[in-house]
Amino acid sequence: MKKIKHLLLFFIVLTSLNLKAQLKDNSIAANINLKDINGVQQNLYSYLDSGYTCILDFSATWCGPCWNYHESNALSDLYKFYGPGTTDNKIRVFFIEADTTTNMDDLLGKTADSQGDWVANSPYPIIDLQTNAISDAYGITYYPTLYMVCPNRIVKEVDQLDVNELWDEANSYCGTKQALVDNDPSLIAYSGETKICGSLAVKVLLQNNGLQPLTSATLKASCPGQTDLTYNWTGNLKKYEYQEVTVGNWNLNTTQNITATITSADDFADNNALDQTINVAKLTASKNVVVKVVTDQYGTDIEWKLLDPTGKKIASGGPYEDQDTPGEYPQPDVNVTLSGNGCYTFLVTDVYGDGICCDYGEGIIKVEETNGTNLITLYDYLVSDFDRFNLNIVGTEDLNNTEISINPNPTNGIVNISANTTEAVTFEIINNIGQKLDIVPVGNGGKWTLDLSNQSNGQYFIRMRAGNATTVEKIVVLK
Repeated sequence: MKKIKHLLLFFIVLTSLNLKAQLKDNSIAANINLKDINGVQQNLYSYLDSGYTCILDFSATWCGPCWNYHESNALSDLYKFYGPGTTDNKIRVFFIEADTTTNMDDLLGKTADSQGDWVANSPYPIIDLQTNAISDAYGITYYPTLYMVCPNRIVKEVDQLDVNELWDEANSYCGTKQALVDNDPSLIAYSGETKICGSLAVKVLLQNNGLQPLTSATLKASCPGQTDLTYNWTGNLKKYEYQEVTVGNWNLNTTQNITATITSADDFADNNALDQTINVAKLTASKNVVVKVVTDQYGTDIEWKLLDPTGKKIASGGPYEDQDTPGEYPQPDVNVTLSGNGCYTFLVTDVYGDGICCDYGEGIIKVEETNGTNLITLYDYLVSDFDRFNLNIVGTEDLNNTEISINPNPTNGIVNISANTTEAVTFEIINNIGQKLDIVPVGNGGKWTLDLSNQSNGQYFIRMRAGNATTVEKIVVLK
């Protein structure tokens, strides 16, 4: 969704102090325990515990797209065909009026701002929110937002589907997310960091999807080039309760796909595994970086900041100026001198919640070394996004008059190095988390051979010292 400038989201931006992105699929839904407009207490978890799949329609009475979907009768038909009193009886629907500035007159279509009578054709409960707590818990940033919540509390955002598509989605997505057997430990989500600078704590959410209390489970994590991690969990989880479990730790040199599995016996194995891509930050030896920003038409939405390894802000930018027409609008470059070794975090936010793309211009934000080498690129996001880069070497690059050759680079293991210096040369090989490796290049007289064939894929630095002069070069291992 791109901008009808500051209309559909106007109230959300003003009233929510804690803007967050929409809930990610497979997140845990927060409970809703509120009275509907008829004074009936509605408790989401109670419906879920009874085995129902619940549809939550977060809308606003003034929202045109919300009214159009409401008038399609997709949700009312879903409720009539598969809700209370039907043969299937598997679905519950809730219309949640999420704009706290509206009232019952708006719901009844008695005000100029309302799109119509929302109550007349709604057989399902209507909840009129009086605070932003539920909207914040569900990360609502635009209307309408529709969530499907499975009995085990797992949530997925769904499009404005018709009744048949909604029913099919409920069965395909929520079909196995219900306690039907006694012993069913389940991995419902990866909960650890997915953008790292090398050190990774593998964290998952373990849920009891069984009818009986879960007291033990064995978890394993696997990653190419790494020793498998195993963790024997013990505890006491009731039905649908969950706990974050740290399976173990790795140091990764390059982006990897990892797998977590439950290896202990249970009564239903289809929910015992999950995969996750872990992105390892690019490595840099440059103390100076450049932030380059190209906004779309609405520059006032965009702000960014760069945090040092301690979390301190060392640079920031935006908001920028709005423009009269859609397009790409470059902003002045911002040069930043980094404060020291470690993992740097770059964060961008869009107060409107729709990013910098599409109909109003294809914006892009980059962090580069001063020589143009890219470290971070962000463009495909809604409310916010972040990425990291890793500065691990602070060296004096003063062998400027020395011709140095490193090839092949990237390499599958063997690297040839030559340097036209008469000084005695010493070497240090350093991985992406700053560890010195016990590798010594073989040779002399200005030519050496370096063997990295036993190292994992990823980025490495070679620091060469000749007398009092030092230079740092990057090597990429790609086997």
